[in-house]
Amino acid sequence: MSELLVEHNPSPLKLEVLGVDDWPVRTENVSTFSARYETTEVSFVTAGEAIITTQSGESILVREGDIITCMPGLNCSWAIKEMLTRHYRVA
Repeated sequence: MSELLVEHNPSPLKLEVLGVDDWPVRTENVSTFSARYETTEVSFVTAGEAIITTQSGESILVREGDIITCMPGLNCSWAIKEMLTRHYRVA
């Protein structure tokens, strides 16, 4: 199983079941930063665009409407291309 999962355009029903509207909101300005995940973090992007690159070199473009799941042990870099706003939940 990949340490980084991205689901493009999930159904409104899935978003409702997950309860994303009740999750805290995080906003990141255009920048580049590294991240290491010790726990699972799930995000739903409501605006913006970023490229997440894993330690193995896989790069995934994420944008408005995507669900991002970062699994424990993931080392990656984020390149925020357009101010990113996302609801997130840490498990």
